[in-house]
Amino acid sequence: MTALFPYGSILGDSCVASSAPWIIGFGDMLEWSPFALSFGYLQPSTVSIALAPRIKAKIGRFKEGWTKVSFNGMSEEHPSQEARFDTPLSVYFLCASHMGATGIHIEITSELPCELDMVRNGASIVSVVNALCKTRVAAGFSPTSNTALVNLACELGRVAGSSLDRLGQIGSAFGGVRQWLWSETTNFGCIDLAPARGQFIEQNLAMVYLPSRTSPMVHRRNSRERFLAGQDRWIWFEISQLVKDFAQALRALDGGHLAALLRGESELRRILGDYPQGGLEQLLVDSAAEQGCGARVSLLDAGTCVWAMGPVEHIGALTMEWSLALRDRSLGCLITPKIEVEGVC
Repeated sequence: MTALFPYGSILGDSCVASSAPWIIGFGDMLEWSPFALSFGYLQPSTVSIALAPRIKAKIGRFKEGWTKVSFNGMSEEHPSQEARFDTPLSVYFLCASHMGATGIHIEITSELPCELDMVRNGASIVSVVNALCKTRVAAGFSPTSNTALVNLACELGRVAGSSLDRLGQIGSAFGGVRQWLWSETTNFGCIDLAPARGQFIEQNLAMVYLPSRTSPMVHRRNSRERFLAGQDRWIWFEISQLVKDFAQALRALDGGHLAALLRGESELRRILGDYPQGGLEQLLVDSAAEQGCGARVSLLDAGTCVWAMGPVEHIGALTMEWSLALRDRSLGCLITPKIEVEGVC
């Protein structure tokens, strides 16, 4: 049996740290390979917006032959070759096992201002993989490119049962505001939308984070099954065009057009059944429309983010209305938007 790599001995009393932003996306359903490849001629894409606060990972020394993972109050430790891959923290044990790491303690922290299930968030997976790669560099291995890091993080998340597709990891690894092109069979194309537009986006964006009610796949499964059966494809085609228009509206700094595009995409996704109907999510989306903004529900393993864009004066009124709705229900929290231009580091 090949021996595990003694990362802990290499670290000694020092630590290796990494961090990555979390992301929201517009048109995130379009990255699904059966759509992106079968209708590649449409050049399907998704816009990602990377945000603070960052998800942080730190790797330090632990007892020889063991691996420990801690995440915002949860903690597990196992003999490195007997680590469980069927627990909430399994993806991080998978990351360590894939690289043959032993004798380490992986600590993951989030500064998001509300209690959330961040266990399989794309940013946390990317941050841990990057920290492990940094440790390998300290041992004399070559650095890992962001593209290779993303591919590994996506595969480890898939094996661990994460319902995330690629966007969470890719957007987190590269940061900024980007349009991702999905029609390539091997790699992914990217257009940087952020230069000189970060302040505009922050001023024209409102966000609420809510605890997860259901897994994203509960809602995506039905829409994907209907797509495979040849049904409702016109909705996918229209959303694909809306993403292109959204990217152009970001370039033009047009808050009113961004609001209209968000309203259009949310209505199409409602018809498709791609996000929870009713409840607080729908109330927040409806109130955004009433205030002259547009909002969408982004389903993540880490929770649900309802975010809106529109003219800055309308966003101010909407933020006040959302704050009252959350206070009355003691659910979720408002998040002050801050664009993270830098990806994983």
